[in-house]
Amino acid sequence: MTPENRSILWASVVVDELARHGVRWAVIAPGSRSTPLVAALARHPDIQTISIIDERSAAFVALGIGLVTGTPAVVACSSGTAAANFYPAVIEAKQACVPLLVLTADRPPELRESGANQTIDQVRMYGSHVLWSVDVALPEQDPAALIVRSLRTLASRAVARSLDTPCGPVHLNFPFRKPLEPTVVPTDVTRLFDTGRTDQLPFTRVDKAILEPSESQVESLIHAVENAHRAVIFAGPFTPASDITEALATFADTTGIPVLADPLSNLRWSAVRTLGAYDSFGPLRDVLGTVDVWIQLGGQPASKAVEDYLASGAASRVIQISHDGVWRDPHHQLAELIHASPAALFRRATRMLRNESQIDRHWVSQLWAREGAVWRAYAERSAWFDGSVVSTCIEAVPEDSNVVIANSLPVRNVEQFVAPCSRTLHVYCNRGASGIDGTVSTAFGAAVGSGRPTCLLIGDLALLHDIGGLLSATRVTAPIVIVVINNDGGGIFRRLPVRDFEPVFTELFLTPHGRTFEGAASMYGLSYVSVQDVESLRRSVGSAMSDGTSWLIEAKTDSANDLRVRSEMMQDAAQAVKHVFVEG
Repeated sequence: MTPENRSILWASVVVDELARHGVRWAVIAPGSRSTPLVAALARHPDIQTISIIDERSAAFVALGIGLVTGTPAVVACSSGTAAANFYPAVIEAKQACVPLLVLTADRPPELRESGANQTIDQVRMYGSHVLWSVDVALPEQDPAALIVRSLRTLASRAVARSLDTPCGPVHLNFPFRKPLEPTVVPTDVTRLFDTGRTDQLPFTRVDKAILEPSESQVESLIHAVENAHRAVIFAGPFTPASDITEALATFADTTGIPVLADPLSNLRWSAVRTLGAYDSFGPLRDVLGTVDVWIQLGGQPASKAVEDYLASGAASRVIQISHDGVWRDPHHQLAELIHASPAALFRRATRMLRNESQIDRHWVSQLWAREGAVWRAYAERSAWFDGSVVSTCIEAVPEDSNVVIANSLPVRNVEQFVAPCSRTLHVYCNRGASGIDGTVSTAFGAAVGSGRPTCLLIGDLALLHDIGGLLSATRVTAPIVIVVINNDGGGIFRRLPVRDFEPVFTELFLTPHGRTFEGAASMYGLSYVSVQDVESLRRSVGSAMSDGTSWLIEAKTDSANDLRVRSEMMQDAAQAVKHVFVEG
């Protein structure tokens, strides 16, 4: 292929090299200045393009693809505020360590700060929220071979940096002069396109090694657990579950240390035997007492009970095992950060254990007794509330499905009301910055990138916030089932002290809107059903997940009733636990 002009050459060289590094998806927001990038992406046989009209939504779709595949997707746009609308997804990608390639088109230098239309300062516009930012050289009429090779190494480095430890977003800003379209310019020399390696190999391959634990790291973990009478392993969000499952299960079984699993660790849906009812155990400081060692994997928990326990300082020694070395210690209780592969560390530590475990088996059995009592108590209630909506949905989705969860109440209800199981599920949530923006779009990206059946559990405000993301249903081929829990406002605020301050609470926090979503489903071409009981929801989710088309299922609830039922269920759990220990 011979590019038609210098701008097409520049874009084509970079895109070709991205494809050689395994980039397979590009999400494109329409615009004029980005025409060279769009043409190159659309022409490449190894890259699939998706057109998303809204830039904010487009960036979250690309984020969702990176979230499920572990490889970066491209998101590309024109100049001006188009690039600014990528910002929320860029921040989430940085905080959640998701690989992402942000390609923005820009005006050439002579039009910057000149009053030219649709021109803003885009150089390093994402600041510290990207891992690397480059203002790409302006396309040249007759470039030297060195310059063209530099474009290939730039693309190689961009992919490698996005997949570095930690992963994250990389920004390449491309200034283009007209013509932008693939129009032949006879005076432009473009024969140097074929500067790539033979056999479609990457120009520069960057090998990333697994960070094997050192002898001192293994010894430190062994010493900590061999001398502990009470120890806990907590698997938080971002735990690399697919890599760690077998090693952690063996280590936990050998040492007798209980594992508490956040649902976003995905260890709650695995072969590892985990505790998941800890949000309903009562104050964890009373239940766990002082633990000698708290071993933290992944990120910070959604659970307030766990957060309160860590903040209290009741854990004598907190050890964080981190595959990416990211500092996650908002309570400043960390005694040791072990930057190594958790799977490799657990495997080696298990082999090298010298002494019989000193873990208090009676204490552990009491935790399991609480676990069983809580889930039995919850199973006896059939109340219709937000918690039963999420538990019913997760029970109804097929094995090996994606479940994408919105922030605010949905993720907390999954935390508290969905029991661990050995059925494999792939659960995701934008917990990097924990915003509600872009949730619908992220779910569509997850569906596209994985090819798996996908269910989105979302609240009404989060859906309204990304209502334009529903347009993706008409722009992508991956079906999705969206379950919106419509409690007419921000129900999570009923859990906060501000609920006692009227009229401010209702008007400015709860923000009831009085809307239903049948019209939105119709507008964006989704099948629709409204449900108000558990059995109808179970049937609807099961049917929709096997239908092969996109659905919006509206589960109408009441946030005041939700607060009351949750309180009653926690009282039921407390009574059940008390009964177990009295009987015992």
